[in-house]
Order: sequence, then structure tokens, then C-alpha cells
Amino acid sequence: MVTCIQHVPFETPGYILDWAIAHHRDVAIVHAYQDNGFPDPACVDFLVIMGGPMSVLEEKKYAWLVAEKRFVEKVMDNGKGVIGICLGSQLIADVCGARVYKNHTKEIGWYEVAKVDTENPVGNILPDKFMAFHWHGETFDLPLAATHIASTGVCRNQAFAIDDRVVGLQFHLEITAQGVCDLVRYCGDELLENGHIQKKEDIIAGIDHCKSMHAIMDLLLETVTRKCMKYR
Repeated sequence: MVTCIQHVPFETPGYILDWAIAHHRDVAIVHAYQDNGFPDPACVDFLVIMGGPMSVLEEKKYAWLVAEKRFVEKVMDNGKGVIGICLGSQLIADVCGARVYKNHTKEIGWYEVAKVDTENPVGNILPDKFMAFHWHGETFDLPLAATHIASTGVCRNQAFAIDDRVVGLQFHLEITAQGVCDLVRYCGDELLENGHIQKKEDIIAGIDHCKSMHAIMDLLLETVTRKCMKYR
């Protein structure tokens, strides 16, 4: 079972759903913001934690974050595959005891990412440089057990991997054209004049990058799920 946690209606698993369908995997979507609880961690084979505009530090405002962190920790303890995207990566870092905090600037739009490590199995599949979609204002210290696998000049810790099983990505490889348009629609108030925040027009114009990002996402998903899921 592929379990996906959504934190808002407009940040969906995107291309990951297409991947799951192509591999004949059952998918369960947990809408954390509805505060209906989380499934039995033992029933999860592979967990995807999506993004959202909230912070992992806002437990008083979003009480379900406490239960979500416990759930993520149990899934990781069970040895299952986990990918966290944007807020999801910050949740993994927080669960692992790493510090999550505001970056010195927001990074919104299409920006090139550079691979850092080639020894980790996940880092090894990344191109040396690749385009990704960004919409984040916070960052994290690397968890103690993690390998730093990707970076940008604006946000050093863009991605990490723990062995070949747990991955945190600040950026979005899963996003679709609809997902980009939805973020612009619902979070467009963040598109202020800034050297690292692109204009709405430039963001929409970059949608063609999704195809190359999805090819990388394919490789990443295959690597992380190889041990925790049997392919049909």
C-alpha cells in the first residue's frame, strides 16, 4: 500500500499517483488537515509526505502535526520507504531530531539543483545538475544519519537520504502543470519582488520542465521502494 499524506487540498501527490497506477499499486490518501487520524503504520509499505504552507513548528495551530510526527516515526522505525517533499522533508528532519528553521530567503520558482553526493544509492541516481520546482521558505539541518545529496546556492540543504530508504526533498519533482497552477492560485500572495522569487508569468512559462522532473522522480521512486514493495 502506498500511503500519501496531504496537508492542504491543492498540494497533491501529482505524478506519484501516475507512477502508482502504472505499477498497479493501491493508494490511500490521508488528508491530515481534516484531523481524522492516521492509519495503522503496520499497513504502510511506502509513505509519501506532501508539502503545505504551514511550518512543522506550528503544533499549537495545527494540532494534527503531533500525531503525524508520531505516525511518520513509527513508519520509519518499521523499516518502510519514506519520501518527504517540501514540508514533508522538514517533518522527516524534525522527527529525526534535526533543527527546522526559516531560511534567509524564500525560494520560489524554477531553479537548478546540483547533486552533492554520489556514494549514496539515492544521490547516485540524480543528474549532476537538474531543474526543479521550488516553493519553500524554511530549511533544516541534516539529520545525523543522513547523507547530503542536493543543494542550491540559496538553500544549501535541498535534499538528504538515509540509506536508500528515506529521502527528504525541499523541491518538487512530482508536481504537474495543474499543481503549479494551483500553487500560484492559492499561494500567489507570496510572489513578492525578490531575487529568488520568480514572477507568476515565469512560473507558468516553466511548466514544460515537469517532464524531465518526472523522469528523475521515476528513478527515485524505484530506488526507494525496491526493498519495501514487490513489483507486479
